[in-house]
Amino acid sequence: MVQTEQQIYAFPVLEIRPDGWFRFQYTPAGAAWAHTSHLNLGTVPLTIETWDISLEDAARVEFRRPGLAQPMRLAPSTNAPLQALVGPNSIIQPLDLEGDWLRVRVTQPAQGCTPLPGSSNLEGWVRWRSDADVPLVWFPASGC
Repeated sequence: MVQTEQQIYAFPVLEIRPDGWFRFQYTPAGAAWAHTSHLNLGTVPLTIETWDISLEDAARVEFRRPGLAQPMRLAPSTNAPLQALVGPNSIIQPLDLEGDWLRVRVTQPAQGCTPLPGSSNLEGWVRWRSDADVPLVWFPASGC
């Protein structure tokens, strides 16, 4: 389970099948299957929201591995030239989605949602999903 907003937690859905079954991660090492009909069984409304939709609606994202700089490239390819390294103290705004790549506008350095003096803006491409279909970005738990 991962925190998506203040006091809101989610189970990452790893796979959705056409027959309504989906596999979700409930611990770093554990996954389970459930059916979409199970979402209506409790008193709390539950939904499945795909990454594509979530990323289109996101005002900003952050990398799931805090503290590590991530490469931003000139094009959506691991062979594209490196444009910059996106550090942990950055504001990352999604602009467009292409496969496993996310075009972003990055402001760095920043403190939370505030650009620091001398900060710069760059646009480029970052991987949002690994080769194993694991999300590399997440939505900040606190808004700006």
